[in-house]
Amino acid sequence: MLTKEKTNQQLFPNPDFETSALFSPPFETDTNNVNNGTIKIVSSSASAFSLYGTRSLEHVNTSNMESPKVSSTPYTQSLADVSLGERYTFSAYARVSGSTVDSVGRLRIYELDSNGNVVNWNEDSNWTYPSITDNGGIKSSDVVGLTEAEWKKIKVNKTIRFSNTSKLGVSFENLKAESTIFWDAANLRKLSPNNDSIHDSYDYTLYVKKYEAGLDRIIQSSVASLTISGSNTATSSYNAAWTGSGELFIGGKASSVFGNQLTGSLMEFRLWNEPLKEQLFDVHVSDPKSYVGNTPSSSYESLVVRYSFDDNTNLSDGTDIRDVSSNQTITVEGYPIGFDGLNTFESVVDETKTIVPNYGPNRRTSDKIRIENNFLSGSGASLNTTQRFDFSSNDFSPVDSPKVGIYFSPTDTVNDDILASFANIDFNQLLGDPRDNFKTEYPELKESANKYFQKYTGKNDFWDYMRLIKYYDQSIFKQFKKLLPMRAKPQMGTVIEPNIFERSKNPIQRNNPSFTQIDYQTKINVTNFHHNVDNDGVNQEASHSLLKISTEYPVYEGELDKQVFRFDLPSLYKFAANDNFDDRNLYISGSAKYGTPDYVYQEPTGAMVINQRLSEHNQEYKFFYNSAEDWAKSSLYSIDPHVNFYNSKSLYTSDKDTSYQHTLAFRRLFYEGVKNTSDTTIDGDLPFIVTSTAPTVAVPTNSGISKLSIDQSGNKRIIARPVNNTESSNNNNSE
Repeated sequence: MLTKEKTNQQLFPNPDFETSALFSPPFETDTNNVNNGTIKIVSSSASAFSLYGTRSLEHVNTSNMESPKVSSTPYTQSLADVSLGERYTFSAYARVSGSTVDSVGRLRIYELDSNGNVVNWNEDSNWTYPSITDNGGIKSSDVVGLTEAEWKKIKVNKTIRFSNTSKLGVSFENLKAESTIFWDAANLRKLSPNNDSIHDSYDYTLYVKKYEAGLDRIIQSSVASLTISGSNTATSSYNAAWTGSGELFIGGKASSVFGNQLTGSLMEFRLWNEPLKEQLFDVHVSDPKSYVGNTPSSSYESLVVRYSFDDNTNLSDGTDIRDVSSNQTITVEGYPIGFDGLNTFESVVDETKTIVPNYGPNRRTSDKIRIENNFLSGSGASLNTTQRFDFSSNDFSPVDSPKVGIYFSPTDTVNDDILASFANIDFNQLLGDPRDNFKTEYPELKESANKYFQKYTGKNDFWDYMRLIKYYDQSIFKQFKKLLPMRAKPQMGTVIEPNIFERSKNPIQRNNPSFTQIDYQTKINVTNFHHNVDNDGVNQEASHSLLKISTEYPVYEGELDKQVFRFDLPSLYKFAANDNFDDRNLYISGSAKYGTPDYVYQEPTGAMVINQRLSEHNQEYKFFYNSAEDWAKSSLYSIDPHVNFYNSKSLYTSDKDTSYQHTLAFRRLFYEGVKNTSDTTIDGDLPFIVTSTAPTVAVPTNSGISKLSIDQSGNKRIIARPVNNTESSNNNNSE
């Protein structure tokens, strides 16, 4: 895989560590000690210690095997000033020395505030569309095992998630106790969208890997990268080779002066409009037919050309090679050159491995064989033909399902394609949102399903599939059933089942919970009337209130000294130096006793509401006009183009509501429905009666597919065959 990524200026100082001492940032220069370890820059001419030049960073994890801990370098030293939404990439090469058998390395990026504190300690989500709770201030790379055999590249990308992030920190981590890692070729850059400018800086990275089916893993891996600045004529000419339009020769052009033509076989060729992540390329290596991308929609939106080389035809000059990319709106057909009409396609039978979406207990698995450890239990326990003394280690685990399926399923083809294009999707991120409790579907799951099914131009015709299955010998299922164990519950024949994206949902209830605010009212006697009654019940004096209310309207006068400019100075907004000019150091040593940390009070302006809450159901038209004159003479609240002279209009979510909850009839008419019970129906029965029937029911009819029709009258049956216009009625037979 060859990727091209636009990069900006190198932000990591001394990326090759060609210096005699530690440097800041990102390290602390006054000590070699780090968290659970030590670091120092070492010098050696041996390639075991340096990838480029003669120096590298030695990182030792000093924790012991009895109590292993992670050793990490400081992260509070900022390397760049950042802002919300920006993307950064941090990478480095690592390996161990000959004295250490192996180790485990990792890189991290931290979002820091202006004080150098981490803004959020949660791990940032790898999910494409994270919710608020998925955002984190830390992003970790994959954990990479290291040996002395080769330098391995570790890489992590981070998107700035928080508005109060102003700085960026990084750290190197050694995860294995009593091991030493050498770091070299560190690279920290800001990522920008790719473009066709040949004068920008780009990273070209070539990934080469080999998968061994027998070992079930990738056995060979190599990564090489090249950074071209594009700052001069020579380097910009290299970038120019990857821009513009023209022909792309797969395997090399015969008359090319650069390199040689490919000798070998190709299984797939794909052209993406975005650089793929390396872990996704690993999936493609272990499963060549997988075309999963960075996001769930990448297989449709980002895969612009795909040649699967399944044509199996003679290759002559001008013969089309089909572009089988998901988006068939625009396709780019290929054509062979120099094959002299030969059919060089070959069938390949091989074992592959792919990732499977996490979609629940029915998730596919290849672990069909389980080896259990048994033990004997009981006094004098020994193997016996009539009594059991052995216990399996899995006897305390859930009972395995006895279901066995041997069947044709039209949904399998759809599921296989979903696995090939959406394998990295996590259904746990699409289901279980408590806000969906009262909905009849999962909105995020439906959105992902729509992204997949947008490549379908029509519905799948399952009936054609069923008619095709009729040509198979159905008796083979009877033979299969004889070979199955008696405890198995087979499902054989043809099975119609939902695909992975189809998941039923029964809401807890149709409407959100309602509540009634109950107000109680009473009177309190605040007079002394009851104290003025003698024994015979006669009032002795008039009543008066025990509460007396008095008010005043004070008026204050004063003078303002215009020379002080008090209204021109800002307020104190933090317990540190404030930009208040004459009282800058008023709170230089202040602190908050409750509600720490102190810096949460650093917002100099108060929050304000700048928008209304949007309606869940209502939408408004937004009109667009060609000129101010058309707007001025239009009736802005009408959709009639004869009185409202707009050029176009579109609907958007409105912040206005109809207050339907205040009108019972209106609420039932549009949302809740008419509340009907058995007490209000005409026949006194339930409003809805649901009758469950079998999916296939024999229904008698008066006529069949025969050309004969039957007429029964009296005790006779007359069988009549329809006559043609050329036949006479005397040809009818009677009985």
